[in-house]
Order: sequence, then C-alpha cells, then structure tokens
Amino acid sequence: MLILMSWILNIVILMYEWRKKSLGMVLWAMLFVVFTVPNTAHAYSGDYSDITIANATMLAVLFMALYMFTRFFYFTKFNAKKLEMEVSDFEETPEVLFRMIFCVYLICFVIVAGGFYGRGYSLFNSTWTQTLNMAQTPIEILAGKIMVAFSGIGFACLCKKKRLCFLIAFAIYLFCALYSKSRYNLLGFITPFIIYFLFNKNKKKVAVGVSAGIVLVFAVFVFQQIRWLGDISLLPKVGIGEIFKRSIDYMRKGGGELGLIKAYYYFVEHNNNFPKFGMGLGYMRLALLFVPAAIAKFKPRDFAIDMYKEWMHVDNPRGTMHPTLFGDVFANFGFMCFLLGIVYGILVSFVDEFIKATKDPTMRCMKASMVCTLFILIGRGATYNAIFNYIIGSLVLDIIYVVYKIWRRASEDTLYQCS
Repeated sequence: MLILMSWILNIVILMYEWRKKSLGMVLWAMLFVVFTVPNTAHAYSGDYSDITIANATMLAVLFMALYMFTRFFYFTKFNAKKLEMEVSDFEETPEVLFRMIFCVYLICFVIVAGGFYGRGYSLFNSTWTQTLNMAQTPIEILAGKIMVAFSGIGFACLCKKKRLCFLIAFAIYLFCALYSKSRYNLLGFITPFIIYFLFNKNKKKVAVGVSAGIVLVFAVFVFQQIRWLGDISLLPKVGIGEIFKRSIDYMRKGGGELGLIKAYYYFVEHNNNFPKFGMGLGYMRLALLFVPAAIAKFKPRDFAIDMYKEWMHVDNPRGTMHPTLFGDVFANFGFMCFLLGIVYGILVSFVDEFIKATKDPTMRCMKASMVCTLFILIGRGATYNAIFNYIIGSLVLDIIYVVYKIWRRASEDTLYQCS
C-alpha cells in the first residue's frame, strides 16, 4: 500500500509541477528515478526486510504529502505566474548585456583551460582521479564553478541566432565535460532545451522533451562508464557498443544513481545509530554557508563525508555519500525528517519566484539552467554543494547585470550632457 502511495504522490506532484510550469518538476523527476522506481524494485525483490522498506517509504510518503500541501497553498494563495520560455523573447536581451555575460563565460574558460593545460594535462589522456586531485588556485576553482553555471547560455545563443557563439559555447561545454569528467556538468547546457520542449503547448514538443529527458538519464550512466575507462583515448578500442552494454548492465544491477537508495536503507536499518547522525549537522553547515571554516571552528565538516564514512567504513575526507534527498534528511533529523517536506516546498516556491522575477530572458534562461542542476543534485541528496554552486552562479550573473545597469545609466547621462 505504501509503495502504491509513493507512486501516486510522486506522479501527482510531478504532473502538478509540470502543469504549473514550475522547475520543481525537475526535483520530482529526479526523485522518481533515484527513489520511487528502485524502491519498488527492492520491495518486490526481497533484498531488504519489510520493516526497512516500510519505514523508508512511509517517511518519503509523509514528506511528499507535506510538500504537496505547501505547494498547493503557494499556488492558491499567491496566484503564482507560470514560467515562460519563448524563443522570440530572447531578442529583448540588450546586446551589450549578452556580450558581457558571454565575455565572462569566455574568461572563465580561459582561466580553467590555462590552468589545466599549463600543468601538463590533456583532455584525452588524463583520468578523472587526476583532475579531481589537481591543485588549483581559488581563482581557478571559482572560474570553474562559473563556467559550469553559465552553460545555459548555449540555448540563449541559439535563440538569438548567434551561431558562432553557440558553437563556441558547445565547444566549451564539451571541454568542461571531458576536463572534469563529472556527469553533472552534462546538465546545464542541455536542460534549457528540455524545459523549453516540456513547457510547450504543442504535445509533440512535450513528447520530445520527455524523450530527451529519458535519453539524458541514460547518457549520465554512459558517461560514468566512459569515465571509468580512465583514459578517454581507450574509447575507440572498447567501442561504444560495449559502453552501452556496460551501462545497461550497471543500471539493471541498481548501480550509480539507482543505488543511492541503498545507503538510505542502511541508515534506516540502523536507526541512525552512528556518530554525528540525527543532529542536523548538514543543515547547520548550510546555515553557515558563507562563513569560512577557518573562521568558524564550530562549523561542521561536510556531512556527506560522515555518511560516506559509515556507509563505506572508511574515513576519507574526499569521499562523499549522497543517499537521495529522503536519505539525507533522515540521516540529519531521524524520523522527524518528513517535516522538511514543508521546508523544501517553501524552497521550490522561493526559487520559482526568483526565476520569474528575472526580467531579462537570457538571464532567466541561464538561471533556469542553474536551477535544473540544483534540483537534480538536491534530489540525489547533495544539498550543500548544490545550493552553494547555484548561489555562486546566480550571484555572478546578477553582478554582471548591475554592472550593465551602471554602464547604461552612465551612457545615458553622457548622451544627455552632450545634447
């Protein structure tokens, strides 16, 4: 019965968010993939005890119910407008503003690429571990985050018919994917296209959006297998057919994103009986987001490291465990975690308002791209890093807009004085 309720609630929320043209749809699509589907498979396979499955599902169902109530209240009481993404709207973006954004994007690429190649690395001969452990300056780290956050500019380039800019953005996107070998760097460039199709009134385009979303999920698994080759140059030897086969086998065995739920079960089975669990440390750290740990010695370390420690039985500061959103809130707050359904309902509502309050179409598109990545990462349980990266990208974009407004006002004053 609980399994059926989880399916009904997840699908109802997903469809409700889609009908309201809210990016919250992305969060619940992700939770459908990483929780609802694998949870059903485990429930009927007998991998875990009935009580473990029941407790994990019950908490998720209660979370969903409170989230749904919060979102329904938001849409009925505040008469929220729907998010629109029309190709013709992008012509409204001032040329100077677009150039400023694109220049920052290019500068960040030059900084990251210069540091990468300057240290003797190569796109096709470096492994994921090497780039992960590569020493970087704070400027390079910041530039890398901005470069990923600004990936959504590709859609804006295409809408504004700036084909050369689109090709440059696509090339940077490929560099970013091959350089970092992070699956989630695949998202920012592609998600605006998917959202455009999903939020379209044409049913055929909606079908294209759904199909593209499914392909993207599979692409994440394929990219993971490519990353595990170590050296990208080995891909022709292994063959794309073999990579597809390995990806399908990995998905069938419940690996990758489909296996995150196993850590959630583990925490439920042991009733959070681990050091630092049930104390809300992950959210305490989130509250101190912009306070450096060097200044605030009481700031907890990344709670994902503590979850990794208990899950893998290895205390590795570079290891993190993300047990889906439901697993993360449970590890933080125990059996009262379902109350955070209200908190996340408010968060999604706030993000909706923030996106729709952005008047410039290009900036709105890019922020929507960032939000898609934000919600996908939150769905898998990587809340702290997701929110931090989103704030950085959005803040830099807003700073560019302020600089543009100052420049425009100064230009208008100069013209007025000359006249």
